Amino acid sequence: MNTGFKNLLRLCADFFAPRECMACGKTNPKGEFGYLCPSCAAKIYFIRGGACLRCGEIVASNNAPFVQSCSSCALEKPFFNRAASACLYGDKGSERLLFALKYGGGTFAAADLARMVLKNNNAANFLKGALLCPVPLHKSRLRKRNYNQSELIARKVAELAPFLNIRIANLLERRRNTRTQTSLDKAQRAANVRGAFSLSAGARDILKTERNNIPRVVIFDDVMTTSATASECAKVLKRAGFEAVDCFCVFKRL
Repeated sequence: MNTGFKNLLRLCADFFAPRECMACGKTNPKGEFGYLCPSCAAKIYFIRGGACLRCGEIVASNNAPFVQSCSSCALEKPFFNRAASACLYGDKGSERLLFALKYGGGTFAAADLARMVLKNNNAANFLKGALLCPVPLHKSRLRKRNYNQSELIARKVAELAPFLNIRIANLLERRRNTRTQTSLDKAQRAANVRGAFSLSAGARDILKTERNNIPRVVIFDDVMTTSATASECAKVLKRAGFEAVDCFCVFKRL
């Protein structure tokens, strides 16, 4: 489909079903995002420095260099090798996009969240050539939501940036329906997800068929707070035979 025809379809869609900026309500916002106007998109904090490359923690201002490790991962090393996030969680527009996707059936938001990832060059380079493993939902939650929001975003990233050569595979299963992590402290989060994941049949197939060239895996999630979930996922993958296991989240929550 050529660009001109796509633009025509967008104009028709905007006439019959107008979009709104998720932050300010402006009708049919123009710019690089479908549901954020340029003014609201300018408030997104893209992480371009000041973070720990080992665990993903924010340790300094955005104009500071990345650091190889920090006090957080020195005290408790995560099972993944490296971590990165595209944006800091907190601006109204991205918060509302993520809420719509996770709790409002707003699958339209996945494309804009993927665009946020790709707008951050450091994040895009981190994902290049990787096998993305979305953090799985328990089957009961998946039935209720009808999709895994992390997988939708990952697939949009791969679709919008085919030059990154990203593959996506469901390497893990969530065998226990854990509590939401939102209200838990760091120790409670770790305990909540301990033993919650197991290897999928698809992961075993990859280990068997690609045993001479096992791919680098990136655990992909929407939000990282303490990294407990990603670390537990990495533990399962590493014990199964995946050696290069990293973690990437769209947002880092302070």
